[in-house]
Amino acid sequence: MEERLRIIKQILNTLFYRIIGIVISSLRLFIATKNFSDEGYGIYSLLTAFIGPGVYIFGLSIYSYLNRSVPGQTKEKQISLLKTLLFLETGFSIIFVLLITATPLSSFICSKLHMSQYQLLFNFTLAFIVIQIIASDINRYISALKEIEYANFVSFFASGFWILLLGLLWVLGSRITLWLFFIIWAFGNVASIIVGLYRVNVGNLSRARFDTTIIKSALLFSLPMVLVSVGTELINSSTILLISYKETVSSPGILGLAYRPLQVVMDYVIGISSTVFVPYLIESHNIKNEDRKNYFLSIIIKYTLLVALPIMAGLVIGRYDVLTFLRKSGEDITASAQLIPIYVFLPIINVFIYPFHYGLFLSNKTLLLGGIYVLCGIVNIVLNNYFIPIYSYYGAAAITVISQGLVLVFLYLFARRSIHLKWDFIRIGRLFVITVVTSAAAFFIYPYLSAIPWLFVRLSVFGCIILLLYIPGLFIASVFNENELDVFRKIKRKAFEKLPVNFWE
Repeated sequence: MEERLRIIKQILNTLFYRIIGIVISSLRLFIATKNFSDEGYGIYSLLTAFIGPGVYIFGLSIYSYLNRSVPGQTKEKQISLLKTLLFLETGFSIIFVLLITATPLSSFICSKLHMSQYQLLFNFTLAFIVIQIIASDINRYISALKEIEYANFVSFFASGFWILLLGLLWVLGSRITLWLFFIIWAFGNVASIIVGLYRVNVGNLSRARFDTTIIKSALLFSLPMVLVSVGTELINSSTILLISYKETVSSPGILGLAYRPLQVVMDYVIGISSTVFVPYLIESHNIKNEDRKNYFLSIIIKYTLLVALPIMAGLVIGRYDVLTFLRKSGEDITASAQLIPIYVFLPIINVFIYPFHYGLFLSNKTLLLGGIYVLCGIVNIVLNNYFIPIYSYYGAAAITVISQGLVLVFLYLFARRSIHLKWDFIRIGRLFVITVVTSAAAFFIYPYLSAIPWLFVRLSVFGCIILLLYIPGLFIASVFNENELDVFRKIKRKAFEKLPVNFWE
């Protein structure tokens, strides 16, 4: 019960930061769409498409060994792992960035993507990836220690603090250029590193042993995970790059505008599972407690779906208003809005990918894992080459969803015997029924909100209506079992115990 209480508290803490993250990420998207031209927003979409894969590929995905090995170790071993692996990942990333920026390869890439005039900014973005790798590793280390609350605080500086600073500069009248945008973003990650090192303790880190004995094991485990990252980005980012290559530099902006709101759902809602549950999941596997491992795998599905489903329903129903709020002008709003019902399947697919992905990950079948992702990434490129010239944005969005679905199919086929999900705990049928009923009611209510002239207020009211319909439905449909309800009651009692004695007087 105590562990469940701790996990629930960490979920609530993470959810609090994710809600803040959604709001702040919306501000980031708002600032970008309001300040950048169609071409500028296209360049923004292209550059951000390089950051995700760069973080994973340039550091050879050594972070995966950090995540896998830290839980359950002694404190001395944990800090030694961090020092060794951080040094390795940072070193490899610097080498890769120099190989691109100091050679004609940088000019070649920018020329092929129709952004030669932005080559210096492209080089800066690659250098910024090194800073992100350091910030990410420190945050992952703190999370692996199950210090979830502080890990969330550190993550806020990398993903939220800088956006608030950027917004303040905009309010004060500063012109938000692409250069200023990425410089402030880099500053936020440097702040995250400083806050994280304070918790890790720089003195302990400097005195820790550099363990050369783990380098071989780390590379053997992590190198196949590079294939996972490559395959993932072949599915996600290659679509943006391909449509830029085959059409115009403004085309990625249309895909990006449709994809970004759903990416917020995936990054900040589905991210709850990787933040809170994965350290417990890995620890359970390391101590060979299979029942506990399967319990956490089932939790990943249940609670991420529980949070993500109503948000996705609201995005689909109110998509035109959401995009209009983000971008009051631009011909891309209608096209982007029509793509959201296609993209909406991506978060659901990703929720189900998690447990089967970790089934292979924990079994050390990283080469098989990488092969699956690369194969599906290649399928994505081949199909996009055929469908983009015919169906443009619609073909690109549909093929991305299909390719990600193919990943799920292969992961299920190879990992289904190594994990045993607790479907009676997940109660997935009830979750989807409540979502459908809530969505149907919200769909009929939404047109009546058009009388509200302010888009932000209209969308806020609509969000509250969805929650008022959805949350009671979860209890009416008995989505939670008795153990979960007992934990909720205990949290409620503890909350009331903290109230002042004269609160009710």
